[in-house]
Amino acid sequence: MIRLNRGPVPDILNSERANKLRRQAAVFFAKPKEQRTQNRFEFQKYAAQLNGEIRKALAERFPGKCAYCETPVEKPELELFRPRQNASNLDGSVDDDSYWWLAHEWSNYLPACFPCSTLKGSRFPVDGLRAGPDSTSISLAEEERLLLDPCEDEPSSLLLFLEDGRVTSDDFQGKVTIDVLGLNRELLVGARRRDLENLKLILSVQKAAFDTPTLVDDLLSSMITDDSPYAAMRRQFVGTWANEEAPSGPRTNKLLQQLQHHRGARAGSLVASLEDMKLAAERLTIATESMESFSVLDEHISTDFYRNSRFIEHFQLTNIRSCENVSLQTSLGAGGSGTWLMLLGENGTGKSTTLQALACALGGQSAVDDLKLKASDLLRSGCETGSVSVQLSSFSKPIVMTLNAADNRITIDPPEPKVMVLGYGATRLLTRNESTTAPRTSVHIGNLFNPLERLSNGRPWLYETGIEEFDRVARALSALLPRSDGVHFFRQGNEIVVESAGVRDTLEALSSGYQAVLALALDIMSVMRRGWQDMASAEGIVLIDEIDAHLHPRWKMRIIQRLREVFPRLQFIATSHEPLTLRGLERDEVAVFKRTLSGSVKIITADTEDLPSPRNMTVGQLLTSDFFGLNSAEDLEMDTLFEEYYRLLAMKERTATDDFRLDELREQLESGRQLGLTERERLVFEAADAYIAKRMARRQALPEQIRTDAQNLLQQLWANLDWTTDPKSPRKLGTDGDSSL
Repeated sequence: MIRLNRGPVPDILNSERANKLRRQAAVFFAKPKEQRTQNRFEFQKYAAQLNGEIRKALAERFPGKCAYCETPVEKPELELFRPRQNASNLDGSVDDDSYWWLAHEWSNYLPACFPCSTLKGSRFPVDGLRAGPDSTSISLAEEERLLLDPCEDEPSSLLLFLEDGRVTSDDFQGKVTIDVLGLNRELLVGARRRDLENLKLILSVQKAAFDTPTLVDDLLSSMITDDSPYAAMRRQFVGTWANEEAPSGPRTNKLLQQLQHHRGARAGSLVASLEDMKLAAERLTIATESMESFSVLDEHISTDFYRNSRFIEHFQLTNIRSCENVSLQTSLGAGGSGTWLMLLGENGTGKSTTLQALACALGGQSAVDDLKLKASDLLRSGCETGSVSVQLSSFSKPIVMTLNAADNRITIDPPEPKVMVLGYGATRLLTRNESTTAPRTSVHIGNLFNPLERLSNGRPWLYETGIEEFDRVARALSALLPRSDGVHFFRQGNEIVVESAGVRDTLEALSSGYQAVLALALDIMSVMRRGWQDMASAEGIVLIDEIDAHLHPRWKMRIIQRLREVFPRLQFIATSHEPLTLRGLERDEVAVFKRTLSGSVKIITADTEDLPSPRNMTVGQLLTSDFFGLNSAEDLEMDTLFEEYYRLLAMKERTATDDFRLDELREQLESGRQLGLTERERLVFEAADAYIAKRMARRQALPEQIRTDAQNLLQQLWANLDWTTDPKSPRKLGTDGDSSL
């Protein structure tokens, strides 16, 4: 993190449009709090009117990288340094109305990467009182914030980068900033470490050739500018090199002057000796181990729990049932609110197994023991050992679950759960009128293994809780109802009544579809309330098998978006067989489990293949895309014909019988108009089929090469295409036309 200059306010934020939004927010928050406790101001909906021009201004005024971690980013998030609402502190407490008046202020905008923005969320810890919008509150300047502001502070005076890529600080504000933003998350540390290795290589080479006239001016100077990746780290190490190793002289002096200019007038040093960094690394390791020693099962959760967000960054399953070796990277914040990963694939490819394996590893040793699970319950047939490794963001090492066939035991290291986790199977039976006991633990995964374990219906905790918590829950639940505007919940006798547009009804009288979704939400809340005051800030991991089970098609299309609104800080990992459910996801939030010809399971993601965004695809397009892999959306018989057709088409050597069957299949598909109507269409489809068949048969090969081969074939066919129907008067593309695609 380096000091940045925000520059003058862009015109859009001085416009009447922006002023109108400020007035609308002011009117809403001027109402007495008790009159709006169950309502929320839709900041995001209104802000969409300004976001395009604000993004343009950020791109013009700031370097093309995250203002926090300095990772280059092409399309940064519109990050609000102080959250619009629900600012949370280091103890998990939430201030509902904090900073709404800064929602459209230029002084509050920063460009950020997805991970930093997602990990930070609404965290904005302060020491003491928060600033307010009027004279009765302290000012922003008086507020003792615990996060470094790259436009107000000089981060280089507080942050020390280490040789292994980590960053540390002796200052409490610096430490909190590192933790809240996850500046020591695994992928970021790796990226910094690789960048530092390149820098060291350059410095070692350039030391021997320091008399080269262009060294300082052209190379090192360009590597430490404001728009350089990881400029703060580079400046620190270049400064150390210039002070300790570079030859004395005018060129070294010029380099040191440039570094001083970047540092500014604040006290502090960009220079750190190797011994200083070694000692700092040892202190950081000890402090990190201490912070990670908590358990979410403790009666009173450690305050260290609230310093970091804990999402799954990646996981690996080895010899777990059908998953011989499955590795998957998640995408933090790719779809906006909430972090989602949807697992798709045919039955038997390991989707449900993946959820159960993750639940066990995250649930800890006591959860596995309580469920009486043995290694044989999860271990791949014929294997002596198996393992599950789960890397949580900001954690120094992964959680590792080991399965051993010799003693039939499951061992988890560390044994204590580090994150609130819930697991739900495909059968989620609803509790009706009888009271249920809300879970007294932060690990609630039984339903994922036992379909008879029922979900909480909110009794008795929601009926007995105080009015403040009831209003918070009601505000969250309103997003799940058909009309969220103007909805009001209240308790009457032994019932919860929902009033909307003058119509009153009880929760139990709502349709079964709404009750199913409300029961799932209430069950999640019954666990999250143990550690979080408000569901908008609650963090944890929720695993759901067949999330769309028993839902009406309308609800299947809505379920993900609605859960995003209710639980914007939870990480959901779910499975589905329903194309409608994908409509609420982005391409980075889907993983497709496919079985290869060898019988192993391969995972297809946006990182491995060119998956489209499912958000705006039709059902037919989703079914015939890589997400579901059907060759035809018309009927099962046609899809079966295509499967056999592609298998035979991909064979390198076919027998006479194979060729005869391939001709039969062509005739059947042509009769169904599946191979094109015109010669032009048939040639195009022929090239497409060659591409698809080759790709299906060679899932391990690079798709780009297969795609190139198919395009080359199509170009050859196109070049030889007779453009007229009269064979006596051919006019081929490539002679009078353009033969390129």
